[in-house]
Amino acid sequence: MVRNYVRKRNEPVVSEAKIRTAVLDVLQNKISIRIASTKHGVKKSTLQDRVKKARTARGQNAFSDSGNESSDEDSLPSIGLSKYATRQVFSVPEENELESYLKQSSQILYGLTYQATRKLAYEYAVKLGKHFPQQWKTNEIAGVEWMRSFMKRHPRLSLRKPENTSVARASAFNKYNVEDFFKNYSDVQIKYGFLPNRIWNTDETGISTVIQAPKVVAETGKRVVGQCVSGERGTLVTFCGIISATGNTIPPMYIYPRVRIKKHFLNGSTPGAIGYGSKSGWMTAQLFVRLLGHISNHTQSSPTNPILLLMDNHETHVSVEAINYSRDHGIVLLSFPPHCTHKMQPLDKAVYGPFKQKCKVSFNDHILNNPGAPITIYDIAKLTSEPYLQSFTPKNITSGFSSTGLWPINRLIFSDSDFFGAYATDRPQPESTGDLTSQPNDHLNQPSTSFNHSINSSNIPSTSSDHPPSASDHLTSLNDVSVHCVTNEVKTTAMIRSIIDEIIDVVTKPPVNIISVHPIVKPSDVKSFPKAPPRKTNRKSRIGKSRIYTSTPEKIRVEELEDIRRQKLDKSETKKKLVIQTSVTKLKKKSLKTKLNVQEKQTKKTLRKVTKRANESPTSSDSESEYFKAMKKKNRFLESPSDSDTGMESDCDEFTKLLDDETISCDDFVLVRFPTKKTVVYYVGQVIELAEYGEFVIKYLRHSQNRFHFPFVDDISNVARCDIESKLPKPNTVAGNARLASFLKFNVNFSSFNLK
Repeated sequence: MVRNYVRKRNEPVVSEAKIRTAVLDVLQNKISIRIASTKHGVKKSTLQDRVKKARTARGQNAFSDSGNESSDEDSLPSIGLSKYATRQVFSVPEENELESYLKQSSQILYGLTYQATRKLAYEYAVKLGKHFPQQWKTNEIAGVEWMRSFMKRHPRLSLRKPENTSVARASAFNKYNVEDFFKNYSDVQIKYGFLPNRIWNTDETGISTVIQAPKVVAETGKRVVGQCVSGERGTLVTFCGIISATGNTIPPMYIYPRVRIKKHFLNGSTPGAIGYGSKSGWMTAQLFVRLLGHISNHTQSSPTNPILLLMDNHETHVSVEAINYSRDHGIVLLSFPPHCTHKMQPLDKAVYGPFKQKCKVSFNDHILNNPGAPITIYDIAKLTSEPYLQSFTPKNITSGFSSTGLWPINRLIFSDSDFFGAYATDRPQPESTGDLTSQPNDHLNQPSTSFNHSINSSNIPSTSSDHPPSASDHLTSLNDVSVHCVTNEVKTTAMIRSIIDEIIDVVTKPPVNIISVHPIVKPSDVKSFPKAPPRKTNRKSRIGKSRIYTSTPEKIRVEELEDIRRQKLDKSETKKKLVIQTSVTKLKKKSLKTKLNVQEKQTKKTLRKVTKRANESPTSSDSESEYFKAMKKKNRFLESPSDSDTGMESDCDEFTKLLDDETISCDDFVLVRFPTKKTVVYYVGQVIELAEYGEFVIKYLRHSQNRFHFPFVDDISNVARCDIESKLPKPNTVAGNARLASFLKFNVNFSSFNLK
């Protein structure tokens, strides 16, 4: 039969419920198939086929007892009542166990693919000793047709595309961390009594100039549908959102990958938004203090009227400077547990998702309206203004606070099913194996979810059915009864004798099992659920958790950590400087030695020539003078290198930095400073034009052997006055041929600058 049959006759379709009722009438009420088909409106041939399947399935299940007492209707196998049940390998209870295993695997974030499910079905069938097609045994995997029919028989299963969840997030979001956070949250509420308008949440998110385009209308059946974007990879700009439990917002903060910020960066942004720059475009400890000042200005926080700021525990948020500023301005810093913000932070839960979707549409509309013009970081503020107003709404914000249990406060907002992802790494702490009374919250470290309990309890065999009681067990229990009777003065000797007779009967008679129960084989017996090994006890890394960073103990701890970090940094910098100085000294010695060797070779060659000429004409005074000149040159070079050899000018002008009132005009030569991530480099250039906003258009020169020249391709850019290190004197041209005449030489000592 074809896989997907299409009916050709327009006859009414009989529901499966009617067919099931008709089959039950035939099997239970003992009526004929013809009468049942007429009574329920089912075709005789269809009813006959279904009854045959049901009787066959009932006969197969007659040889295995489930151990459960149920009515005839419940015990009737539905294997013969489904149109997808032809030549079915597993029984209904076995397929239900397989379905339950697949659901539980997905809940703990270790779901199985189609291929893995077919492999598991084959191993499960082998474990049960089932009869299956020969192709299964050849390929050691269940067939594709069985998989399709299995999915049709279990409509609650479907093939889904999972969302990637890191191991850190899966393991960190557990009951212990959540309880610890709500404990700190309750402590600050009891101490300060924050109202919803004084509870704020802030977090950063990245906005790139190239983001995924939204869905577009295209031709049906086309394999690839493209959409124009700004580039292959974009530049990241950090966006900081700030919301309160009442649905209010504070204008956002943008962090650009620039050392200095310009006013036109925020053109078209949300009113009141601020912008700063950093080398990487990410949040830094210094910028977070400025963000705290931005929040304090809008909330008017003070030690007498404090606010609560919920945030993640990133290292840039917990600096000593940020903690001191918060304590001075009435800001209580409470952090979420690490890697738990995807479920506990209101911004991540209900605001940033709609915001990113709106940004996709805004960016795509900009490209449609400006074909050929890529999106730059200077367009980010303008393009995110409208999405910000549409997504940072009171409805979304209050929904985020309520869904995380922050306001209204609900410590039971997360059920046991929310912690199923931590099953694989849910294990007791190594310290809890010792003194259990030392830590009152050790019970929270134990696996306590209902899912964990169901898995463990399903694998425990029943001792009453698998292991019958022995004679010694009966003697022990009855011996206690006899002792109790002897101690009782009311009991007589005849009763004691009767009890002894019962003991003898129990010992001599073998135990009889009325019902022989076979243990049910589950898919977890074939392929167990993933479980991480025990945690190592010699773990040295600090385990993060929810903290109140403005409290005095936490402030002291952070100060100690910063002192340790600063000492390590000083040691590494000192070691790095020593290595650099040693390498520079070696390079200087090597360069000087190379020059000496070259000069010595040239001197020896000159001496050989002079000696040869002297031998040919020993009376020549010219040869003698050349000989003595060569010897003098050799001795002078070996004594000390000249200033020209070391690249230093003997009569150089003193270097002076640019003064505040010093004017720079066109055609002046300047020294420009360019800071990089690790060092600072300098370029020499000529001012060719005065630009707006106090900037200069510079045409750069290239440095080569203490001389400068303009490259073949002009290198021109705008430079601010603050980046100009010094104004240079007019250069001199190098005497010589036409090629040397293009080189310029400044009477300035550049030895202390890293020239390029």
